[in-house]
Amino acid sequence: MKKFFKGLLIPGLVVGVIIIFAGLFSTSPPKPKVSVEGKLISIPTTQGSYCWDGLMSAQCMDTVAPPELVEDSAVIVPAGAKITIDFRREPQEGSLGASLWTTTDLEEAQLDGNILTVPEAPGTYIYSIHASWDRGSGSFAFKVKVQ
Repeated sequence: MKKFFKGLLIPGLVVGVIIIFAGLFSTSPPKPKVSVEGKLISIPTTQGSYCWDGLMSAQCMDTVAPPELVEDSAVIVPAGAKITIDFRREPQEGSLGASLWTTTDLEEAQLDGNILTVPEAPGTYIYSIHASWDRGSGSFAFKVKVQ
């Protein structure tokens, strides 16, 4: 049994070091996992504008507005669905925010912690989310179709 664990020690350490270095050298913020009501329905997100400090370099990137970022088809969700926004690395407290893009304006979308509730009215909605960490900030966009 000791040989088994001893044989896993070195590969485990190598994988751990790789993960740590990948995080240190990263030049973009963590990508969110966006899902509908905690189910297996995943909503793809598109990276928006961000600024990020890596160990060896820093980078800022400006992108087009979210409506142009998410031209792909929308994920179908039920009216009033709860959308969960999770990051592998927690954003700074109070920095997570969301906006709803309409055809004429940008509105703040209300979050309850990391939960966003979509409207009851059928239609296609484009959201942008933003958050900050010690090393920078970033935004992401996604599209849902409420039925």
